[in-house]
Amino acid sequence: MQQHEVALTNQRLALDILQKHLPPNHSDIGITYREIASILFEKADYEESMVNYEKSLAILTYFLPSTHPEIATTHKGIGDVLCKQAEFEKALSSYEKAQAILQHSDLPVTHPNCVEIK
Repeated sequence: MQQHEVALTNQRLALDILQKHLPPNHSDIGITYREIASILFEKADYEESMVNYEKSLAILTYFLPSTHPEIATTHKGIGDVLCKQAEFEKALSSYEKAQAILQHSDLPVTHPNCVEIK
């Protein structure tokens, strides 16, 4: 619906609530940072988007197994930001990390996350 400010406000509110009630490295907090990053990406705020993707990745890699699809999704988002910033080699590296994780996950190759990375 392109209501980025409303979405951003709601995601930040959700983050505040999660941070009050969950351990600091809980995967739900990492996923919420990624959702914030995604909204910021849509607003073309690539610098702030990257900050939130990096927070997401730090939490998710601490909390989840290294082959978890949530980590792959975050690497894909980082790759998207790097593409917009014309950092194509770094973007490719992020996409390759995402693809490698998804190849070792339990998701079927027809899963939307796997198809999107290819």
